[in-house]
Amino acid sequence: MGGSTVPYLVDALKFRKGWVRWEAAKALGQIPGPAATRALVDALGDKTSDVRWLAAEGLVPRGRKGLRVLMQALVEKSDSAWFREGAHHVLFDLSQGYLGDKVKPVLEALEDVDASVEVPLKAKALLDLLEET
Repeated sequence: MGGSTVPYLVDALKFRKGWVRWEAAKALGQIPGPAATRALVDALGDKTSDVRWLAAEGLVPRGRKGLRVLMQALVEKSDSAWFREGAHHVLFDLSQGYLGDKVKPVLEALEDVDASVEVPLKAKALLDLLEET
C-alpha cells in the first residue's frame, strides 16, 4: 500500500482510541518517505507511551533523514515532556551508531533537569550542523 496510505494513517494518529494510534504508528514505521517521517515525529508526543515507542522505533532506521525532522520539531516542541521522552528514545538508539558524536549534546540536554530550556538550543545547533554537511 505504501505512501498512498500515509494521509489516512496520519488521520488515525489523531483518533481517540490508543490502539488505533498504535496501529497507525506501527504502519507508518514501515513506510519510507518524508510524510511518514513527519507523522512519526509528531507521534513522539502522543499521550500513550506505546505509541511513542513505536514512533521512535520507526524513526531510528531513517537515520540522518529522520534526524533533521526530529531536530526541527525539538526546536519547536521541547516544552512537551512526552515529546522529549520520545525524542530521547530515538537519539539514544542513534547515539549507538555513526551519528553518536553528533546527537550526544542533544541527548545530554534531554537528560538535563532543565531540558525544556537547553534542548531547543542544542537541537538548533545540530540542525545547523546537519544542513552544513
